[in-house]
Amino acid sequence: MSTATATPIPLVPAPWHCKGEIYWIFLNPSKSLEPGGIAPLEAEAPPVATNEAGSPTGKGLGASVMVVRYSETPAGPYDELMYIPGAFTAPEGDGKPHLRITRIYVSESNQATIYNGRANWNVPKHPARFEFKELSKSETQISVYPPTATVDGGSSDSADTPPFFSAVVSKAASFLPSIPFSSKITPIDTTVVLPPLPTSPSNPALVGTDSWKSFLSVMKGKVRFIWVKPGEIKDADGKAQFGDGVGFPKIKPWSLGMYWLPGTTFEITTAEVLTNEDKKAV
Repeated sequence: MSTATATPIPLVPAPWHCKGEIYWIFLNPSKSLEPGGIAPLEAEAPPVATNEAGSPTGKGLGASVMVVRYSETPAGPYDELMYIPGAFTAPEGDGKPHLRITRIYVSESNQATIYNGRANWNVPKHPARFEFKELSKSETQISVYPPTATVDGGSSDSADTPPFFSAVVSKAASFLPSIPFSSKITPIDTTVVLPPLPTSPSNPALVGTDSWKSFLSVMKGKVRFIWVKPGEIKDADGKAQFGDGVGFPKIKPWSLGMYWLPGTTFEITTAEVLTNEDKKAV
């Protein structure tokens, strides 16, 4: 498997200290990986394709979809859409189930965060185009589309392509005061354990890695509750849905979510490289 060495994109090592805002959409943990829950690049290569990547447990309080608007990172600002189905078993590490990111998109213009997310932490980042549309003073429609640029540097026709994820978030309860909050004080185990990644033969930012990795992401800021409903995607019967089931799973989130206000701070720790030897210490 190729490793993160041969690329013109500079490595920005962890830890990362970032700022931004989050739309946090809660899910029930999945007992199986939904269609669209993993990108073809990762799905068609080891360890996923060889059934060596572990399996979802149907547990994990952190099961969610997160839309993050980073205003400051060591790789520059960017937007991000992340799918966390819940906790997975893992053949390497401490032998305990931990949260896993199975599909994630970031702003196509920021190749540095795609490369570094994969190289530093095994986060399976892929490029996409983000749109934030203000429907009213309290409602924002978030839609995510295929990238506008092709791997050979040309332009795609994605401007005419429907989104693969779309949600409307409402800050209808904005009259309530914001609440100081930290992920350190939640009952959620925020340890993320991710398998090694394959390399894309056509995009140097989609770099591969060789080892399982574990890391923490600590968030601190002020939060408000939000209402969440499907955006502009419709199924064959005209029913609104959040994902198209191809580029992103057809999630069924809670109607209530959480909004971390601008200025939220993030600390993404240096990854720990895992081996089977870690289990012996448990």
